[in-house]
Amino acid sequence: MEGYSLLVVVASLVAGFIGGLLSRRIVLVSAAGAESAPVVPKVIRAERFEAVDKNGKTRARFAAAGLGFDDENGKTRVGLTDTGLGLFDENEDLHVGLGQIGLEFRDENGQPRVRFAAGGLEFIDKTGTQIRAMLAETGLEFCDQNSKSIFKAPPD
Repeated sequence: MEGYSLLVVVASLVAGFIGGLLSRRIVLVSAAGAESAPVVPKVIRAERFEAVDKNGKTRARFAAAGLGFDDENGKTRVGLTDTGLGLFDENEDLHVGLGQIGLEFRDENGQPRVRFAAGGLEFIDKTGTQIRAMLAETGLEFCDQNSKSIFKAPPD
């Protein structure tokens, strides 16, 4: 019986030792694999944020100056700033602008041609400087090349 008791004691010690080792590994694994809530910063500070496509090309950017969206060639096609919204062609020339002056459409040379402004709807000549026709709440007016009224409905 004495041999049996010694065997039980040795087996108990070995089992306890192995159990201790295993329990330590299980605790370490479960602690390492435990999901914890992600740490979320209260403030993120940067001068600029960029979104890139799968090829790493910048497609959108946000900075203090505004928000811009680029085409696949890196040309700005849409811009939003504190002064307004602009839609640009492939050469980054403004074609539609919405801002302090109103909504403006430009031709292929960048000249304003149609403008929705506080005064109404204006049609501008090809130089982009002379109003040729206006539609406002007061009526319709056509102008000559010097923006002088040549027809008004209703008349004054």
